[in-house]
Amino acid sequence: MRRIMRFRHAALIATLGCLFALGCSSTPTTGGGKGSEPEHKSVKEKFDKVKTDMAEKDVADLMGAPANSAEVDPAKAKDMLPKGFDMPDLPAIPGIAMPKLTVKTWEEGDTVFTAVFKDGKVVSTGSGKKEAAKKETKVTKANADKIKPGMKKSEVEDILGKGKTQAGAKMEGFPGAEVVVWDSDEGTITIGFADDKVVAAATWHKK
Repeated sequence: MRRIMRFRHAALIATLGCLFALGCSSTPTTGGGKGSEPEHKSVKEKFDKVKTDMAEKDVADLMGAPANSAEVDPAKAKDMLPKGFDMPDLPAIPGIAMPKLTVKTWEEGDTVFTAVFKDGKVVSTGSGKKEAAKKETKVTKANADKIKPGMKKSEVEDILGKGKTQAGAKMEGFPGAEVVVWDSDEGTITIGFADDKVVAAATWHKK
């Protein structure tokens, strides 16, 4: 009888132990609070925490991998920075080479966040708008020089693309002639046509 009681007692303890273990290992999957959600910060929010003299490793831990990173000479660093970026002056010491600077950038939308490092520490930070990539254009002086009197309009358009006819423009000695203009960020090309042919050398006006 005692053996049966001991067996039942041991079985009860074992059962309770299993239930306790299951209860401890399980976690509720519903009704999670805000604390269970991962915190998400924008690039700007994180970049606002980057300060002068901050170690490069600490910046990497905070910001993550940069969009671009390059080691440059101090004299060339400004060319890589957004417009309006305040670059500190690093005085040159005769006979001693200037230390290399590391420029790292992070992007969010149309904004670029830039940090400049010297000897593994932040020396300057700033942000600015991305510069729009310049579109390639056929309207250049080099192409204007290719246009010769007597060329057909179709040949000119093969070089320059479609131009815009200047309304009301006239050319002396060529009744019924048309003046066509090609425009780009670099400059303007003006050409006069008569009978669908170039009657004068192209005129280039640089902007």
